[in-house]
Amino acid sequence: MSKLKYLDHIDSLRALAVLLVLFFHLDIHLFKGGFLGVDVFFVISGFLITRNISYEYQNTHRFNFTRFYYRRVKRLLPSFLLATVFTFLLGFLILSPSGLIELTDSMFMGSVALSNFYFLGESGYFDTAAKLKPLLHTWSLSVEEQYYFVWPLTLILILKVFRKYKKSLLILFLTILAVGFTFYINTTGVSPKVLDFFSHHKESPVDLLSFLFFLLPFRTYEFLIGALLVFAPAIPIKNEKGKFLLAIFGFLMILLPATTFDENLTYLSVLNIIPCIGIGILINAPTSKYFNRFFYNTFIRQIGNASYTIYLFHWPVIVFYKLLFDKPIEFLSGIILFTLSIVLSLFVYKYYETPFRHNTWKTHWLEYSKMGFIMFTFVLGSWFIKTDVMKNQGWIWRLDEKNLELVEEIGVPIKYHYANWGGANYKFESILENNRRPKQSLDMVWLGDSHSGHYAAGIDSVLVKKHGSKVEISYVSCFVLPDIISTNEKCTLDADSVLNSKIKLLEDNPDAVMVLSYYWRLRLFSTCEIPDDASGEAIDLSDKQNAYYAMCEKIEKLHSMLGNERKIIVIGESPTRIGGLNYIDKLLKPGYLAFISPVSSTFTLDQSLVEINDFMSAYFKDKKNLVFIDPTQAFCEDGTCLSQFNTKIYFSDVDHLSKVGSVHVMEYFEDKFLQIMTPDTKTR
Repeated sequence: MSKLKYLDHIDSLRALAVLLVLFFHLDIHLFKGGFLGVDVFFVISGFLITRNISYEYQNTHRFNFTRFYYRRVKRLLPSFLLATVFTFLLGFLILSPSGLIELTDSMFMGSVALSNFYFLGESGYFDTAAKLKPLLHTWSLSVEEQYYFVWPLTLILILKVFRKYKKSLLILFLTILAVGFTFYINTTGVSPKVLDFFSHHKESPVDLLSFLFFLLPFRTYEFLIGALLVFAPAIPIKNEKGKFLLAIFGFLMILLPATTFDENLTYLSVLNIIPCIGIGILINAPTSKYFNRFFYNTFIRQIGNASYTIYLFHWPVIVFYKLLFDKPIEFLSGIILFTLSIVLSLFVYKYYETPFRHNTWKTHWLEYSKMGFIMFTFVLGSWFIKTDVMKNQGWIWRLDEKNLELVEEIGVPIKYHYANWGGANYKFESILENNRRPKQSLDMVWLGDSHSGHYAAGIDSVLVKKHGSKVEISYVSCFVLPDIISTNEKCTLDADSVLNSKIKLLEDNPDAVMVLSYYWRLRLFSTCEIPDDASGEAIDLSDKQNAYYAMCEKIEKLHSMLGNERKIIVIGESPTRIGGLNYIDKLLKPGYLAFISPVSSTFTLDQSLVEINDFMSAYFKDKKNLVFIDPTQAFCEDGTCLSQFNTKIYFSDVDHLSKVGSVHVMEYFEDKFLQIMTPDTKTR
């Protein structure tokens, strides 16, 4: 069989894809949609794999599945293995016990091509916590490998059964079906039970955006667009002007979404088809001479040839920089990280990956055995390391003596947040009461998101067990206030039904105080729309003062719905540490890193937090039966806040109170809560 013609321009398109991803991960705002580079990769992959399979079958009337999978393993495994070892060694030196456990979990799941399921259950791709996971980017490799298990056999069946144009019609039908299915799920959603099934933590349910982002069924149409190009006729344009305009159109269909799309875009999973069509045009259209400097530039093609290696190595480099210094990427550090990622990857590609790919043993049997042995060793080694790290509590022997003493005080810091945040072990809707002094009616009804839930431990300890109050506390991923439209993918409940149920509950408990506690900035600026009462049009929330005012008006409207004699407490923003790394993970990093990234038990109060708390405090100051409480007062003085006092750690992650912090807040405001509650609910 003659060798299939090499398509030089594909190398430059690979370079475009990987550079978009790299710019996105370097937090360059211009490329806020640079994650679409992965979608471009999927189209290219679908095209090349389908082209290779159909060429072999049409020339030999058979297909060697063993050789196909051997080639895939030899192409992907060596650099993936090296990148994993590289990441593990850095993780061993830098990560906290909890971080090392998460890393080795993801190592093993990546080795068996299931890391997309792992990261789906851990957090969303765009979540702050996800941006500090060194192997997060391997989700796309798992999706691609899963595609390799499904598509070759499917394509061979299509090639056997269908002839000529019918093949392309069937693949076109499958593409339309895949797009339609993605659109349907994006529109209607899925059962919360399905999302809960994939979630690893009940406190952090999987959202629809992540469900659509990480799973192969919703990426299938991207691969199929690439497959369809193999059977599509070449675009019949011969004049240079037409070629130039078509290339411009293809590039714009990629670059405009890459600079304008973001994770908040409605129907993102379907609109990804725009850059997919754009790259399809650039693959299939005749190249214009005006773009020769791009398509046939030696350096750009080198970037394209090494694009897989760059993709593997750039993300761990960026993540470990953030973990070491715990600060945003700036201009100079961005240039250094970009250069380091490219240089390191080109070095690996030239001196490791390329020699490995071209160095073959004498017989097919020996070659297959070699690659099988490497793959088996990778999986087994990942499993052994993962098991041993978990068994030995994240290899806490790496910590210095001071940190080991702290571990003895606070317990083993495995999944610290989920075990120690203020809402741990409390259900989403909980009735907290003192069994020795049971009461018929409720004294308080708390409503909010996880920033309501993290007060559960303090409420239980101070108001319930100490003072005998009966409290209902709930926390949902919806912004539940009158007339506010939730746009949060994690909001799988009907917010109006939740609100009506709380109103009914309060009607049944006429003396109960209502408490509202949210992560106000997040809810207001990222997860909702507020319609104007007069016009019905969405209020412009980019004007912060206007947004704060609109939100406070909705709280007042709720007050009027409940009756103006009802007492409502509005809990302001809790103090949050600036930076993405959890305080406990900073605290428990190996001690020799202290000179690079010193850990302080104090932090400066975020000014945007001060702004919203000051606004709400002033707004509700003279409102009858509407009381504002600023929880930062329990931790902060003159803008400086405490994360820890002696061995008491107040926060379980960047913005949630720990059980200790929850109790601390409730003890600090204990008298104020009792004064607000009716005389019948006070302790006598």
